[in-house]
Amino acid sequence: LSDAVSYWTHRFAHEVPCMWRVHAVHHSPEHMDWISGFRNHPFDGGVIAPAFFGLLGAGFDAELAGAFAALQIILGLFFHANVRVRWRWLDRIVANPEFHHWHHSSEPDAVGHNYGAALPWWDLIFGTFFMPNRAADRRPARYGVSEPLPPNLLGQLTYPCRGVRRHLWLWRHPFLFVKTVVVATHNL
Repeated sequence: LSDAVSYWTHRFAHEVPCMWRVHAVHHSPEHMDWISGFRNHPFDGGVIAPAFFGLLGAGFDAELAGAFAALQIILGLFFHANVRVRWRWLDRIVANPEFHHWHHSSEPDAVGHNYGAALPWWDLIFGTFFMPNRAADRRPARYGVSEPLPPNLLGQLTYPCRGVRRHLWLWRHPFLFVKTVVVATHNL
């Protein structure tokens, strides 16, 4: 249940423009290593939080939900590590660093794939699984994002807020706001 919610919140973080502006900071490094797992915008915790609160709302014990959140963070560090670990026949059952490295790749055929936190099942079910042929046994050649992100900390912290001012008028017009949200989500 936690992994399914994590899959969808992570996918939305890539496909919903305002969420992507926050999550893009995490994808901005052009080299992958374990420290890349820590490079996040403070608001990017919203990607993990829905799974945690979803488990609490479903009646799971707070300690168990916390253990899942901690496991997700530890797995995240492992998946970002610059190690070559593939499970071969388990690649479609359990995620590994190769799976997640392809998620971070900026190569055109890999973009928009591998959102699963620990289980690639969701990617297989929803058509977002990507792992090159084993015979190729290659790693992504390029990482990062297509849009230019500011190189400094303050610039990356404020990056998601750029252009927000032009949308603030929607809050004063609730019907236009609802219409805009419906049109934007319909186009996904």
